[in-house]
Parts: sequence; C-alpha cells; structure tokens
Amino acid sequence: MKLKLPDIKRIEESIAQVNVKINQNALLFSFFLLLSIIFWFLDALSEKYVSQINYPVRYTSFPDNKILQNQLPNTLKLKVEAYGFDILKYKLSIAQTPVFVQVNSLPLRETDDNASIYISTNYMHQEIEKQLSAGINLIDISPDSIVFRFANQLRKKVVVRHNFSIQFKQPYLLSGKIKFEPDSILISGLAQQVKAIQYIETEAVGFENMKDSVEQTVPLKTLSGIEFSKNEVKATIPIEQFTQKEFELPIQVQNLPDNLQIKLFPQHVKLLFLVSLSNYKRIIPAYFQATVDYNLLKNNKQEKVPVKISKQTSDIQNLQIYPTEVEYIVEIK
Repeated sequence: MKLKLPDIKRIEESIAQVNVKINQNALLFSFFLLLSIIFWFLDALSEKYVSQINYPVRYTSFPDNKILQNQLPNTLKLKVEAYGFDILKYKLSIAQTPVFVQVNSLPLRETDDNASIYISTNYMHQEIEKQLSAGINLIDISPDSIVFRFANQLRKKVVVRHNFSIQFKQPYLLSGKIKFEPDSILISGLAQQVKAIQYIETEAVGFENMKDSVEQTVPLKTLSGIEFSKNEVKATIPIEQFTQKEFELPIQVQNLPDNLQIKLFPQHVKLLFLVSLSNYKRIIPAYFQATVDYNLLKNNKQEKVPVKISKQTSDIQNLQIYPTEVEYIVEIK
C-alpha cells in the first residue's frame, strides 16, 4: 500500500513530538542530576575531614660568617582536621602568610670547620595554628625537624688585576701603570676556597689602535661560590706618544779589591730607550748606572765581562745597551 502525502506529514509530526518530549526529559534529568551533585558536595563539605595542606616557611637573619651548605624546605606539610568548607577555603586562598624562622636566634653548634643548627618544627605549632583559620585544628607537622648545616665563611681583601689586550697606534705606548678604582676588593666564601685566591681579574677586554688615555668601567670576572664587595671597577689606562732617546754612561766596577785596578775597553756604554714626550727632558743619565762585577771576572778566563744596568727609572721602555760586554785588564797597584 502506498502512503499518501498527508499520511507522511502526520508521521513526521508524530516523530517530532516524540523528540521534543525526549529532549525535555533529558534536560529535566540533567538539571536534577546537577542539583543532586551540588547538594551532595555541600553536604560533604559540612563534614569534618583529616587532610594534608602545604604551609610556606621563610628563613631570616642567618648567622654571620657562615655559609649554608644544605637545601631547606620552602613548605611544611601540615596534617589538619577541619570541616570541608574550611579546608577548601584555605587551599583556594592565593596569599598565605608564611611562618618565619629567625635563624640566628637558634643555638649554634660549632666545630673547627663547620657548624649546625637543629630545630624541631613542633616549636612552630602555636604560631602556625594562630595563622590558620579558626576552624582548622593542627594535628602534626612534617618534617618533624629542620637541620641547618653551615661552613665557615672567610673574608679577605685581594688586589684587582687587568686582563686587557692593548694594541697601540705607533708611536704611542703605555706611559704608566694601569690603575683601578678601587684597586682591591673584599671577597667572601668558603674558607678553603678564599685562602687560595690571591687576586681578582677583570673580564677580558680588547683595545685596538690606541693613542689616547682611557677611563672605563670594567666588570670583574666572577668566581663560583665567591661573593665580591664590588662587581666592577674603573680602569685608567695612561697612553702617550713616545720617542727615542740616547746617552752614554761611564761603567763602574763593583767589588774591586783595594790593591787592584781595572781598565775597561771601552769605558762607556751607550743607552737607547723609548720615553714619553712628557718625560723626555726629565730623564737624565743620573737615573741610570752601568756596572761590571769583579766577582764575575776574577775566576773568568774569558776576555770579556758582561755589563749590567744596575739602576734605571721605570719611566722608559725598550732599554738597549751597546756594547753588552767589554774587554778588561786587571793590574796590581
């Protein structure tokens, strides 16, 4: 039998009515299910529970001249009893006031190389309980103790040294010592480590084509486990134009017995060196002394004896002497 068009429309309308009833029933069921869950949750929160919560702890005022060697807990695990509402409120709170431990107020046990502090967390019980909500009863604190292990700290003063690479534009050179402000710093750290440190270097810095003096702040090279009183210093690098200067010096004889005399050939040496323009006129022969030592030649079978510059100024560079050896004749007076 064939269905006519009006019959098909009646069937479609019936199916639509059934679907609407099903959707309405599902929505109604979901509503009552959600409502029952809410009532169940509220009823559950009204019950008392034993639960664990984390509580922040902070440490202040560590002992002087001590270095902490171990890691300390940042939180304490609290075993508490409270209504579900109070526990939920605590766990959802963003800002929780920590308990503070003033370390230097605790008894310190010292040995030759180290020290320690032992505290029972039970002594924090009252303070933590005051900061918890009124409805939360504190049962236990974990860990039951906190141990602070310290090593002795040493402080000492060390000089600063440069780690510079300087290339000069000719005819410019370094005209004095590189100076630092400050020229030394205080360092602190483990005693054994600090004792082995004699100086602190700057970080490696390169200067190229230099012809002018420099004043520059430079960082210090860090050392693991070592604290610095300053992390940078001001460096002064004096640079000047240099030129060549020369003059002759008479050779003096040292340690010559009174009953002997010595003749040298030649009796003078020529000095060649570089000096800054600002010091050119100031540098005179009196700043130098050329000598030979009789003790070197009395058993010497060689015909020549070396000439040494036994006195000189620090304001010159590239000192050269001609000749470096002289002939001699020793005679009895």
